[in-house]
Amino acid sequence: MVPGVPVQADAALILYSVLAGPGTATVTHERLAGGLLSLWAFDLHAAGASLRDTADLILGPGDWPGDGECRKSRIRRLVTTGRTMVAAGVGSILADRSMKFKISR
Repeated sequence: MVPGVPVQADAALILYSVLAGPGTATVTHERLAGGLLSLWAFDLHAAGASLRDTADLILGPGDWPGDGECRKSRIRRLVTTGRTMVAAGVGSILADRSMKFKISR
């Protein structure tokens, strides 16, 4: 288990490694965490949460929309990525080709 990574994320990484087989590229914890944040943002927004409320839950409290609207833009990107992942289906969530994003700090 990796410190700071939820048990579910660790389990998903292990499952991916088993399914991918030896010698294939692996999904990094950072990319997997970005995917989980994207799915969480999409779920919150789909359930009716505003972008501001979604940002407060995922990114923590802060100014809205932030300097240069950075918080608003980041949450929009997370929601859009989550929507794309859900539309692509379950198999693509663990596939390397759908995980072309990183967590920006």
